[in-house]
Amino acid sequence: MSRWDISNNVEYNGINVARRDLIETINYDNACNILNYAKFLHDKRDVKRIYNLIGVDFSRFVIFVYEELEDKLFTDITEEDIDGFMFWEKKRSDISLGYLSKIINLVGRFYDFLIMDGIAATNPTNKAKKLLNTQRSRQSRHKKLSTNYITDEQLEQAKEKLPAHLKLYMLFSISTGIENDVLRNLQWEQINFVDRTVKVNDATLYFNEEVSELLKNEYQGRKDNNLNDNEYVFRSHIKSNFDKDMPIGMNTVCNWCKQIGEILNIPNLRHLDFRHTLIKKLLSATGSVGMTSLLTNYPYLTTRARSFIDENSNDELLSRYKDICEI
Repeated sequence: MSRWDISNNVEYNGINVARRDLIETINYDNACNILNYAKFLHDKRDVKRIYNLIGVDFSRFVIFVYEELEDKLFTDITEEDIDGFMFWEKKRSDISLGYLSKIINLVGRFYDFLIMDGIAATNPTNKAKKLLNTQRSRQSRHKKLSTNYITDEQLEQAKEKLPAHLKLYMLFSISTGIENDVLRNLQWEQINFVDRTVKVNDATLYFNEEVSELLKNEYQGRKDNNLNDNEYVFRSHIKSNFDKDMPIGMNTVCNWCKQIGEILNIPNLRHLDFRHTLIKKLLSATGSVGMTSLLTNYPYLTTRARSFIDENSNDELLSRYKDICEI
């Protein structure tokens, strides 16, 4: 049997209440706390939560504590540990905000029990739950927002008014059309300064000369100042957060967009607006959905292409594109 074998469970009154592989491996105190919680749920006839307790979701947290925190006592887990757990989860499986919220809520209810039982003093998941709720609320709100297409005038203002870290972020995002998650995890080894390309798995994104110079200056500046960026291209400009061995979070990108929006007077600016701006510019310039799809790594662009083109210029654009093709 492998170390983590979900098929072999501990029973209580004929009901599976815990994973034997975990209970027999982790420290005694943590095992007792899980079993006491399982008994509590059983006595409440809360079958659904018993199922969650022995299932994959809660077990992820237990395995993280054992493997990454050296079997730390549950009562010693901190808010920072929970942050680390969320990063670990996202890194290994890239789960959705909704699914991550579900797992954190499961862990939170476990800590509510420990507090009720007088074992734990505080619930270390409270901060994470609040953060996830805010992000999910913002995500839901964004669905109702219209796209801000960045104008040439706003681009010029950005070059003049934005501080260096925001200028690099905005111009790079518009030039490449890079997605949020990819940008946050982007590393220098993916950047090719000669070809001015970004390698993203099997896809290639492209950036212009101006962005290339900004990237080179940033890269050289970090070397000259002996700054450890852990090979990540985009880092928090806050010194205490710069050298963390993890990518920047969604909140950092959201804050950057908010700051840029305030400086350039663009309400509700989102990272997605930069990607959509590039798509619209490429379609307006060429009319080629296929080329734009390749340049922006947007395989399903065909179904949405019309929404990016100004209806008033459709006839002229289509006529010009047909002339280019000489048909």
